[in-house]
Amino acid sequence: MKREAEQVWASERVENSLLRERINDVAAEVARLASALEGPNSPIDAILAAETVRDRTGIGTASGTGDAEFGETASTSGDLADRIRALQSHASRVPHAEEPKRRN
Repeated sequence: MKREAEQVWASERVENSLLRERINDVAAEVARLASALEGPNSPIDAILAAETVRDRTGIGTASGTGDAEFGETASTSGDLADRIRALQSHASRVPHAEEPKRRN
């Protein structure tokens, strides 16, 4: 019975981890879209720039957080920012389709 409970918990941890990853992906995509809609003066771009400076200088970085009971740790410095930058980089390389012609 104890072994079954441990297997269920392990399975739930894996599912939770996958769900967190998916939520992080969605959050990064939402931030990228918001940045694109806001244009070049987007506050998101300022946050990403500040995050990049912190990463380069090592000032204000977090050692990690998470649920130690389950052995889970996640770095809080740059995960979302890194995902947003990757999406922005990918989006800048994808050729844009011509916009449909509008009728007047």
